[in-house]
Amino acid sequence: MPPGSNPGDLQALTRKIHDLFGGVPVPGEAGGPGEDGADVTWVAESGRPVPGAQDASDPLLDAVGAFVLSGEADRTATAERLDAAVSDALGRHATRSMAQAAESLARFASREPGALDRARRLITPPVSILLVSRLWDEDDPERRNEMVGLLPQLGAEMPAAVLEALRSEVGARDPSDPGLRALSDVVSAFDREDRDLLEVWAADPDWRVARMALRITADRGGDTALQTLTVALGHDHPRVRREALAALGKLGGGEAGELAVGMLSDRDPVVRAEAARTVGALNVARGLRPLLDRVESEDDPAVAIEAIRAVGLMADPSAVLSLEKRASGSLLSRSPVEVRVAAYEALAGMGTPYATRLVEAALEDKEPEVRELAQAAVQGWAERKAAPAPAPSDDGEELGEGPSESP
Repeated sequence: MPPGSNPGDLQALTRKIHDLFGGVPVPGEAGGPGEDGADVTWVAESGRPVPGAQDASDPLLDAVGAFVLSGEADRTATAERLDAAVSDALGRHATRSMAQAAESLARFASREPGALDRARRLITPPVSILLVSRLWDEDDPERRNEMVGLLPQLGAEMPAAVLEALRSEVGARDPSDPGLRALSDVVSAFDREDRDLLEVWAADPDWRVARMALRITADRGGDTALQTLTVALGHDHPRVRREALAALGKLGGGEAGELAVGMLSDRDPVVRAEAARTVGALNVARGLRPLLDRVESEDDPAVAIEAIRAVGLMADPSAVLSLEKRASGSLLSRSPVEVRVAAYEALAGMGTPYATRLVEAALEDKEPEVRELAQAAVQGWAERKAAPAPAPSDDGEELGEGPSESP
């Protein structure tokens, strides 16, 4: 079972942590109130904690400061003092101080290997949640990037904390959100240590977790990516199936295209629309007939538009009659205007004489959007015909693709 698969306890704990410690001072800013009034002044160059003159005493933070700043001669004594302070902090559940101390020790680990072991001792579930929350609470991009580098070093509790973050409102944010991007970078680092992690998370029942795993999988590629995406196409949540299709489009290749064709008949319209986009973008030859079935029979306008656009990208003349049905319709059955516009736009790109006549006839259509599209297409054809021929190259051939055929 992957870490954090049973979220009940940690979800409740997450809420308590945020209620209790929502005002955690941001590393790098002096003067914020710490646990029992403690405060830590952070040295920007190293991130090391130095007790300030105005600070109240905290046994753990004082011990960390002494350990970090001690010379070789004093290291043994300060290490013993720190170990005692760590045990004491664990016993009194000093979550905020433990989080500050763990972060500081992790920063010092490159110069003192024993610091990282002590930092990991401090990582309880509440501490791990508090540290992960700094990825979106932190406004300074440099500080956020530092946390991205530190969190994967802090032991086995961290993946479970990241899972809980993804299962919260944070995981539902737009993928461009800085905090969510930072979480993605942390998950990528976890995956480098545990090669099965993305595959397990891609099958997570929570769509927010699966979405994150699939985005990273698509970016990373590799031999196992297609297998992970194939499994995700069978996920219960339509958002995950849609994300898997988008990832297949990014991954590319014949197998990815074939998988996308199979999703054109998915029960969810959002998934069918994404499947149409993917099939068209990958130009899957076997996908033309299933796309035309969507063009002719699809009831959902958004799906019909995506299927029409995909057919237009393929520019296969055999699609003209199917496009005509959605463009013109009949007296008893006419598509929504946005679907008709998409169909005429696809016809305008076909270039066959019959498709051209259909677009020209639309100049008299009663819908202004259709007339506008037809007028723009006809004007574009006229301008291309009137354009001067490309200058010949040195070998006597015309530069570029040559003059286009008359519509």
